[in-house]
Amino acid sequence: MDLTLAICMYNAAPYIEQTLSCILKQTRRDFHLLIVDDCSTDDSIVRVESFFKTNPRQFELQRLDINQGIAHARQWTLTHATTKYLLFIDADDCPLPTLLEKEYAAIEQDANLIAVSSWLQFIDKNAHPIKGGLFMGAQTKDEFMRQAESAKRIFLPIQTLFDRECALRVGGFNLEGFPEGKPRYRDFCEDLDLWTRMSDLYVEGKYMLVLPEVLYYYRKTDGL
Repeated sequence: MDLTLAICMYNAAPYIEQTLSCILKQTRRDFHLLIVDDCSTDDSIVRVESFFKTNPRQFELQRLDINQGIAHARQWTLTHATTKYLLFIDADDCPLPTLLEKEYAAIEQDANLIAVSSWLQFIDKNAHPIKGGLFMGAQTKDEFMRQAESAKRIFLPIQTLFDRECALRVGGFNLEGFPEGKPRYRDFCEDLDLWTRMSDLYVEGKYMLVLPEVLYYYRKTDGL
């Protein structure tokens, strides 16, 4: 097993069971499921534990001691995981069944491919598709190299399967240099910042791709 699928959750009770149901429907089943609770004040943990009593599957549940936001939770996960690959799923989103299978198959084709993502479609609080999504990103190595060599900012959606050691090499999720207290500005761009630094590895021939297919539903709530 060389892949960890991780969920960092905070007060995810309204949606976590639907997200877990989507994970159980993945056509690729060989992965370590890691759930990291960032000190939820609702019954998210109870719902997770109850879900797996009804739907038995290997999972690891870790509870952080202090709520420090998504960037900290993801960095904790990055250093806690031991697999070659890591992929994050938001606790209120719905990955489509072939997400893991297709991204894993792509990244395994080339040792220089260090991250693979896909398109995503927005859904509302009731999981109904709504207008919009993210349909962007380099689809070939040549396209990525042109962007990286031109110092273009590289953005990948949340559902990116990536090489964990490469992420650690460039420093992981950045937690330093931000004002103390809330709002936590480091949580506004933690993934964009990481992908941009990982893209600098193009000088070693490394590259990142996006599959031109919707494999993920991203939930938009409260007008966000």
